[in-house]
Amino acid sequence: MMTINGVTSVGDGSLIEIAETQLGNIGGETYWRWLGFSEREDWCAMFVSWCAYQIGYTEAGILPLFSSCKVGIQWFKDHAQWYDNGYTPAPGD
Repeated sequence: MMTINGVTSVGDGSLIEIAETQLGNIGGETYWRWLGFSEREDWCAMFVSWCAYQIGYTEAGILPLFSSCKVGIQWFKDHAQWYDNGYTPAPGD
């Protein structure tokens, strides 16, 4: 288990657990409204931010809030956490 910015749950499956609570959500309105949009937006990045927020990762500075994949990708690249297509994810990634 890792500790980042005082949060010790990084890599323990918490993010996956909160994401699984949203199975069946169609349209993503929960996530785009949560980030302040009044009309439907592509919400894949917003979903990641919403999940991270729910478990305290955004408040702890582990992940930022972002509403677009482009911004999220750049953040992960800037923090050396982006891997190309040849990488196989492991538990905790």
